[in-house]
Amino acid sequence: MVRIENGRQESVTTGSDGRYEIRNLSGTVTVMAGATHYKPTTVEVTMDADRTIDISLEHGGVPPYEGTVFITADLLVLSDPTSLQGVMCAGRGERLIYDRRPDAWITVTAYLFRARYGGVEL
Repeated sequence: MVRIENGRQESVTTGSDGRYEIRNLSGTVTVMAGATHYKPTTVEVTMDADRTIDISLEHGGVPPYEGTVFITADLLVLSDPTSLQGVMCAGRGERLIYDRRPDAWITVTAYLFRARYGGVEL
């Protein structure tokens, strides 16, 4: 999300590529950008022409779904037998997961992987 302040407050949600547009600004404005699990960033900008502002957000260090899939630290150990032969990235896609924070099912854009076990690819 991006928010500006210059006598009025206006907020916009960025697109999936991080781009946003706020029209009809002039003078000095404060631009605040933030996202879940990222430290908010604030910059001052003088709007005397159209501007492109690149803002990098720093991750806050907290995992986004802490505890969501945690059962026990010793569920799998290095000495367990396995038929795993390899894992390959399969891109990204929307998946429904359970999030304990709101105690609800949510849809996220997840990293996807294909795993090969004993000659079978999953």
